[in-house]
Amino acid sequence: MKGCLRIFGILLTVLGVVGIGVGIAAPIIGFGNTFDGDFSEENLQSAFERLVPTSANLCREGEALVDGSGEPLVFDESNETTIDALFCENAQGTRRDVTEAYFTLLLTQAGGIFGGLAIAGVGLTAGGCSLVIGLILLVISFFVGGNPPAKPKNDDPFA
Repeated sequence: MKGCLRIFGILLTVLGVVGIGVGIAAPIIGFGNTFDGDFSEENLQSAFERLVPTSANLCREGEALVDGSGEPLVFDESNETTIDALFCENAQGTRRDVTEAYFTLLLTQAGGIFGGLAIAGVGLTAGGCSLVIGLILLVISFFVGGNPPAKPKNDDPFA
């Protein structure tokens, strides 16, 4: 019994430390992958600019980005715009729906950050619980048991 408690205690303690390590590393790795590991001001600005729907990142040459009503979309720091649908419109007035492409781009960028945070939450919670349970089992293993039961003096196991 004492040996099992000690083995499980050590195993859970090691798993807890690994889980906490993963929980700490996951958001850092996710954030780093989102910004290609370059945290310079220019790269961060570029990454956030990719999240703003523009003709440059959604439309082909000769197309303009318009909303569902046909008005051109212009984003600056002073206005707030609600996006219901995004279209790229060419000179002949033909529209191509790019709403799905934009939200795919948006979720891909955000997924790196929030995916890392989700893994961090699971890793820190599971790792912390495993570490605590493992340490409790180790402490118990030091107090439980003692010497194994003595063998009978004669060879008769039923004596």
